[in-house]
Amino acid sequence: MRYFVCTVVFFGLFQLANSQDYVLKYSFKDMLGNSSNANLIVRGNEAVFKVNDSHELDNAVKKPDVSTTVVVLQRKNTDKLSSFSYSTKNEVFTRIPFIKGKQKEFIYRFDAEELNWTFVNEIKKIGVYTCQKATLQLHGRYYEAWFTTEVPIGFGPFRLNALPGMIVEVTVSSNSEEEITRHWKLLSVKKSNKAASEVFDFHKQFFLSHEVMDYCSYEDVASMSLMDYKRRKLAINAAIKAKWAKERGYESDAEIMYLPSFFTNYFIDIPNGITEKLDKIN
Repeated sequence: MRYFVCTVVFFGLFQLANSQDYVLKYSFKDMLGNSSNANLIVRGNEAVFKVNDSHELDNAVKKPDVSTTVVVLQRKNTDKLSSFSYSTKNEVFTRIPFIKGKQKEFIYRFDAEELNWTFVNEIKKIGVYTCQKATLQLHGRYYEAWFTTEVPIGFGPFRLNALPGMIVEVTVSSNSEEEITRHWKLLSVKKSNKAASEVFDFHKQFFLSHEVMDYCSYEDVASMSLMDYKRRKLAINAAIKAKWAKERGYESDAEIMYLPSFFTNYFIDIPNGITEKLDKIN
């Protein structure tokens, strides 16, 4: 099948049909089976996206065992505030926790003009909506979204704004050929209410009252944090192997492996070049 592909320029497409306020509820699932819901609260030409995940660590972790070769998976990365974003027509603000790092959160922004979607002439029905496919490469992630112009809301989950319609479903991977790491699907659309308005105000005010890094600064700080985290993990594992050898009288030949995704999957936006930097730390 041949697909007609065209690149969409951000400006001019980012329009809402009217000034009504909405609350869109999405379901979320990641590659480890962790699931949660999230709310996208739209107020005119602004939006807040808030993940409502569990604050408890999941059990999908293989603990290091120095008698075998182990590939370690990561736990959830969350805290009481969790991950959330605030978007306007011109800017996107993001807050993510990093409970494993010395810096416990990252607060940063980037220009909305980076959201350059590519439309694909591929149509399918999802529930009651007729949807079109669009793709996006952004900050080390590949997004495949299905949106409908039947509900002309220009904001989306996961800060995936600037489409001329509501996003009904979206998948996320590190690139177009890798396995899907995250999946979002629309559950409901309702008009906003007082409770949602209060949630919106709180999260918008958060960015106004905190220091916000530009994206280049975020990449630098996040890269240093991830490299520091890997060094600490390797030091802990070396101590575990030393203790094991002392107790048994001989050393183990086991290798504890950390794939680059162990570290990068903690973040929504992957710092440029971090995979290569992490690979050099052994």
